Amino acid sequence: MRYDYHCEECRAQKRTFFCQLDPSQWAVLRNTGTRHQFRADQVVFHEGMPVSVIYILCRGQVTLSFTTPRQEISCFQLRSDHLSPCTILDVLSLALPYHSWTCKTRTATQIACFDKSQFLKLLQDDPRFSFFMLQTVIADLVFYRNALRDRFKTARQQLATLLVTLAEIQSQEEGTPTGSTATLSLPRQEIAELLGLARETVSRLLSSFQREGFIAVNGQQIAIKSLPRLQQLGGVLKP
Repeated sequence: MRYDYHCEECRAQKRTFFCQLDPSQWAVLRNTGTRHQFRADQVVFHEGMPVSVIYILCRGQVTLSFTTPRQEISCFQLRSDHLSPCTILDVLSLALPYHSWTCKTRTATQIACFDKSQFLKLLQDDPRFSFFMLQTVIADLVFYRNALRDRFKTARQQLATLLVTLAEIQSQEEGTPTGSTATLSLPRQEIAELLGLARETVSRLLSSFQREGFIAVNGQQIAIKSLPRLQQLGGVLKP
């Protein structure tokens, strides 16, 4: 469908470079833009797929994964419009002819697509847009650095970080304080895929977290009982 953007309804609230575009700049993008609705567990683009459009996350959550040299699928990061509003889902696609990731929706998701050639032309023609784009690339580099750093954490720390992140996303969706308790619906298999761990390892860690009072588990329901302790374990908060 033709892309119809409503800034007043956007969660970004002037936090991204898209919010800074003037009417003439928007006219260039809107003429080549489309908006797509995805159900949960749908693939948006595959690693290695030729790049013809730039994908922007508007609403929802997606995972970005890649294939390791051993032909294993590794989920590298989770993206949410609450934590990363209007993010470009594959920044490298601006420079490379093929996608570097496989993007899959985790929830019902809305994604905007803009013609790559028009997007790059706007970057070349308008220094302001280039500057805003540079800020976005830097923010993505910080995000990638943090995601890579998380991969070197222990399995316990990785699980704690994931639970904290999902609790933060849920609190923003529901408009509740981040420090309050939260209940997540999270199958063990999904946790295993997100963290690149065996399902048995996930089950063992959840049982350990429950014994230690971090969480309460009832089937797929995970109730966060001590968010500060999970933040401390995952290194989310500075000492």
